[in-house]
Amino acid sequence: MSTIGDFTRARRNSPSGDPGVDRLDLAAIDHRLISMKKSIEQLESYGPLNTSLLEDKPAAGLVAERIMFFLADLAVEINGYLARGVAHRFPRGESESYLAAVSAGVIDAELVPRLIPDEGPHHVLLQLSLDSDPEAVEAIVAEALSAYGAYTQQVSAWVRSEGARG
Repeated sequence: MSTIGDFTRARRNSPSGDPGVDRLDLAAIDHRLISMKKSIEQLESYGPLNTSLLEDKPAAGLVAERIMFFLADLAVEINGYLARGVAHRFPRGESESYLAAVSAGVIDAELVPRLIPDEGPHHVLLQLSLDSDPEAVEAIVAEALSAYGAYTQQVSAWVRSEGARG
């Protein structure tokens, strides 16, 4: 059969209608995990982001906010790969992407509220606290680092087990 016929058959058998979208790309996930781990290490290298550090190095808070935004963005990208490739779902937004990762068996449900707190994303909380409540910055960053560290550990373990299978 021609390539067009093969593509049509693959498209028909694909939940999304696009055969390339539903394939699980472990390499793409792994590359994003590497970026997340390096970002976490970079943020940890500052040490506790307490008021003393923020007074000495005001840019540290801005750098931390950008790194935390980047971590959130990478996690949602990874969740999208997992949702499409494992659960054959197409999440709309951050919350749905984390729930898809849970339903795919990649991360624990208990981790989700730590990754997307009710008060708002970590980077937004940090941004607001830099001006209004600098004493809260250290706790916000510590919780984000802990949550994203747990996320990268769980996803990495899942990727290793999937890679060993196939």
